[in-house]
Amino acid sequence: MIANLNDRRVYADANVFIYAVEAHGAVSLAAQHILETVCDVTGLAHTSEPTLAEGLVQPLRRADGAVAELYTGLLCESAHIVRMPITRSILQDAARIRAESTQELPDAIHIASALQAGCGAFVSQDRRLRLPSPLEAVVPSELSSENKG
Repeated sequence: MIANLNDRRVYADANVFIYAVEAHGAVSLAAQHILETVCDVTGLAHTSEPTLAEGLVQPLRRADGAVAELYTGLLCESAHIVRMPITRSILQDAARIRAESTQELPDAIHIASALQAGCGAFVSQDRRLRLPSPLEAVVPSELSSENKG
């Protein structure tokens, strides 16, 4: 599955960063591996600016400044992460996506951002997402189970 990421733009959902930064175990390692591979091979991973807000929620609740700074460094300062701003065009596309599906607004914004960035792969642990063509789902936990066998 990771080989499929080598020749196309990749969008990483907020939960991929959350797993990579805060989780433990196979899914966390798979999320870290995906982000590292994408950044090493293509030099860039795409995400939306709201990923920072999604990632900061739990560290702020716990008053964990160190983890909050990890997110800020990764999502604000990394030259390997393209942060898609929320534009009117993305909001219009997100509204259309919501009208045609059951996606929640944050997910619709991520999907619209990935489409506008020209991504072909959408990395997310959220199996409820319904991705339109040409986005192909890449699920970190499925990658971690592939590596076990």
